Amino acid sequence: MQRPSEQPSLECPIDLYPRQDPDIQRLNAEINRHRNAADKADYARELLQVVGVLLDCDAYDDGNLNCRLCRQFAGLRMKAADLIIAASGAASGAAPRHAG
Repeated sequence: MQRPSEQPSLECPIDLYPRQDPDIQRLNAEINRHRNAADKADYARELLQVVGVLLDCDAYDDGNLNCRLCRQFAGLRMKAADLIIAASGAASGAAPRHAG
């Protein structure tokens, strides 16, 4: 049973999510720490790279709930990062850069 003070975690069959999660948490904290999109954009670009590793996982198993949740979480982080980058481009007049 999980202790109340412990964060829930996905049980990744290849331990990829637990290796990426500290970077995701760090980048999310940096994004939240800054007030405007332009200041957040570099962290958002780095976040796209980190979640891209999860989205490109070769061991993805659609039958595994943990894999599906990981992909959903990574997809949401990617969308949030894309929005930040787009907003920073709109604020500066530059075209947004998207992960591809």
